Amino acid sequence: MFQTISDVSWAGYKWGLLKYKWGHGGPGWDLDTVTSFDGRTQVGWGKANDDAPFLFWGGDIVGPSGEEHIAINLKLLRKYMRQQSGAEDTKDLSVSISLASFWWNNAEPYGDVIVEYEAYKGGDLVNRGDHYSVVGTKGEPKKIEKNQYITAQSKEEGFQGQSMGTLKIKYNGEGEF
Repeated sequence: MFQTISDVSWAGYKWGLLKYKWGHGGPGWDLDTVTSFDGRTQVGWGKANDDAPFLFWGGDIVGPSGEEHIAINLKLLRKYMRQQSGAEDTKDLSVSISLASFWWNNAEPYGDVIVEYEAYKGGDLVNRGDHYSVVGTKGEPKKIEKNQYITAQSKEEGFQGQSMGTLKIKYNGEGEF
């Protein structure tokens, strides 16, 4: 399992985009994802399509390669986390997003999965039918990428998948809240 990503700042960012990518090594076919934060609703295949207004699953991609996207509304998530914490000082405010995945349709269920996280300072979220993108963004997105070897397989709804770690996003007190 890759280590927790702990130095990702969300100060001044409006959108986060998680991309689970496969087909870059190994026979993996039809990756399914499970994503949640703070024990709330899980989004992904066999789970909810969204945990509105915070997390949004782009849809099920089937094939020997592809990407499944989870959009994160960082602006609303910041406000929610501030309300939940009741803290006056938001300098140490953070959220942990749990990442997991599994192969649905494999004779040999294994292969590399790349998780990519991008944060965007502006722009609008667009649902392209099977994935999300952010358009109208000013400046370059902040990007982090990690690789994980996945062996879990199931065709059962509700399967929790193989843990891939946690994306910890911190608000460091700078930028618009």
